[in-house]
Amino acid sequence: MLDIHIGDIPAATKEDVDLAVDAAKRAISRNKGRDWSTASGSVRAGYLRAIAAKVLISFLFLLLMD
Repeated sequence: MLDIHIGDIPAATKEDVDLAVDAAKRAISRNKGRDWSTASGSVRAGYLRAIAAKVLISFLFLLLMD
């Protein structure tokens, strides 16, 4: 097996996680998700393509490791 560094996982305290979760909850409850629902199809497609690209890169990396 190859010994390849693929990333870092930052250390976080319980307080760090609580702050992040609270911020996410506020962002969602702020307008009940209307930011996404009112975004144009091209804006949403851009986000989905970016996510798909990251998934593909991860898949190819794992494929090469096998």
